[in-house]
Amino acid sequence: EYRRDHDFDIGVRRKDIRTRDETGGVLIIDDAHQLDPASEKGARQVLYRLCEEMDARGGRMAVVLAGYEKGVTETVLGFNSGALNSRFRRRYALPDFDDEQLIELLRMQLRTAKPRYHVTDERFVRIAARRVGKGRGNLGFGNARAIEALVDLASERQTSRLVAERKQG
Repeated sequence: EYRRDHDFDIGVRRKDIRTRDETGGVLIIDDAHQLDPASEKGARQVLYRLCEEMDARGGRMAVVLAGYEKGVTETVLGFNSGALNSRFRRRYALPDFDDEQLIELLRMQLRTAKPRYHVTDERFVRIAARRVGKGRGNLGFGNARAIEALVDLASERQTSRLVAERKQG
C-alpha cells in the first residue's frame, strides 16, 4: 500500500520481483502521473528501483507508464535529470475517443447497464456523447470513465423521478 503521509523505505521484498536471471514480463504502472518524486521520498524510491530493474533486464521487460501524458512526461520521465526517460525506447500516446467512438461506447453502456435502458430516440445518445466529448483535452478527462459517470447520473435522475412520481400517486 502506497501512503503519501509517511516517509518510508519501500523495502520491496525479493520474492515480489523476479530474479535477475528470469527474463521477460510486463510491468504496468497505472496512474503514473501521480508519482511525484520531487516531493515524495516513496516515489523517488520507486523510480530509482524501476531504473535499476530496467537496467538489469536490458530491454527484456516491457514497462507501461499509464497516465496523463503531461504528468508522466514532465514529472515521472523528467525525474533524475531524464535518466528514466532515456530507458524508454518506444512511446505511445493514446488519443481521446472521437465523438463516434463515444457514441458507440455510450450505446454499449446503455445495453449492459442495470437497469436496462431503452433509447427511444438515437438523437439523445449522440447529444449526450458529444457533450461528454467536450471534456477532451482537459486534465481528468477519461473516455470510459466519463461515459460511466453519465450513465450513473442518468440512473440517479431516473430513480429520483420515479420516487417523486410514486410519492405523488
